[in-house]
Amino acid sequence: MKKLLAAALSCLVLSSAVAQVPNQGGMGVPNSAPGSSISTPVSVANGGTGDTGTAWTAYTPTITCGSGTASGSTPTGFFKTIGKTTFVRLVLTTTTTTCASPVLGLPNTSQAGAVLSGREFTSTGAMFICSTLSSAANCAIWGTAGSGAGALSGATYIFGGVYDSQ
Repeated sequence: MKKLLAAALSCLVLSSAVAQVPNQGGMGVPNSAPGSSISTPVSVANGGTGDTGTAWTAYTPTITCGSGTASGSTPTGFFKTIGKTTFVRLVLTTTTTTCASPVLGLPNTSQAGAVLSGREFTSTGAMFICSTLSSAANCAIWGTAGSGAGALSGATYIFGGVYDSQ
């Protein structure tokens, strides 16, 4: 009985101590604890990006084909660059295209190779990647089996990722 009472008392002490802790914020909420040295945005010197709300910029990616034509394709994109890091989202909507092995334009030139992940959202849900090489301003769409994408038609493909830019 003494052990049970001691355990209950220690829980009561802990819960009252926790109840007195000031709100320290959460993810994306500035820390309001007295004497705190953490502030948002986190500076580059402290491992952050220093980003204070850089807006996403819309652009229209180019589309080229290994064979066939890209008629009936509507590519759109959004990006933001912080320092030399570019975050990008590409959307390719197709209707009657016969474009095989498509290549989409990036908003700027990559410093090193990178892979953007993607998916077809209209019929099969298949996974795709869009890979770029060092010093390239475009990315090639590949199927998950490592082969170039076949003729993309009648679907919407969305890719997203991050890469080092020059």
